[in-house]
Amino acid sequence: MSRSHSILLLALIIIGLWVLGPAAGLPQIIANGAPAGTNASWHTKAELRRGLRRKIPGILSIGREGVAFAGRGTLALRWPFSEIQTIGILPHELLLTSYENRPHHEPGDRRYRFELHSDLSPRLASEIAQWLGKPNRNADPDPRAPSFASIPAKHHRPFGGSNGELRFSPSGIDFITAVAGDARAWRWPDMP
Repeated sequence: MSRSHSILLLALIIIGLWVLGPAAGLPQIIANGAPAGTNASWHTKAELRRGLRRKIPGILSIGREGVAFAGRGTLALRWPFSEIQTIGILPHELLLTSYENRPHHEPGDRRYRFELHSDLSPRLASEIAQWLGKPNRNADPDPRAPSFASIPAKHHRPFGGSNGELRFSPSGIDFITAVAGDARAWRWPDMP
């Protein structure tokens, strides 16, 4: 193992402990990117997008307490769920909007876009939505989740759209479609 890999692994363990808290012990790092259990943190290799071409490789960790990113070098970022305004969830992408101001007096809140190297499962996306406790865009609902009613639907867009199905469940409404990036999930508490 090279020195840079050892440093990155050490940073991952420190960030994982920070996300999980000291009582959780050492986090389990799972090779396939799946969560080990309800108290374990989920880890994956990811790239933080900065601008049009700049990507910073590192490890993204998501746990009950928040989201953390350990990048190459000295870059280490951490957001407790109370400091996250919204999270956009896609199978291979996570878009995090914090309450932090944008740099150089630019208007708006700061956004972080992560490209994930492994899938973020629909079950984990649902757990993240519950941990966040705020409106979010979950674009990866579980198509196998039970529902008490469903109707055919179309997602209209300026240049086309996608056909799918609206499924109603005790937790909310899911729009299930085969078109990548068009699926959506809304929780009942987020709706006015």
